[in-house]
Amino acid sequence: MLRILDPAEAVRRRGWPDDLDLTLPLTLRTDDDSPSAPLLLRIVSGAGDLTPHSGERHELALTSRQFAHWYAGGNRMTAAAVVDGIHGEPRAVAELVRATADREPWMSEYF
Repeated sequence: MLRILDPAEAVRRRGWPDDLDLTLPLTLRTDDDSPSAPLLLRIVSGAGDLTPHSGERHELALTSRQFAHWYAGGNRMTAAAVVDGIHGEPRAVAELVRATADREPWMSEYF
């Protein structure tokens, strides 16, 4: 079981493909139905960050459990992410999956 307590720090510390250029506005819902957090996921040149986002457009919606599953490389295909319950525009879901599908998961012992 993986539970990410600090998603922003986890994104910052994970290894990312050097050639990936990704910017996705998303909504991260906690599993206990607390208010959603609008965020912006950016991965550029092997570095990632997850920051608060005040824009109105959020292309993806996922729970903290779905986020952890994606982060660990559990979604290898767009269809798997949709079945897992990740909601969003098909293009955005595909981009999210591509970010972790081609690499072995990297996880620090703490974050």
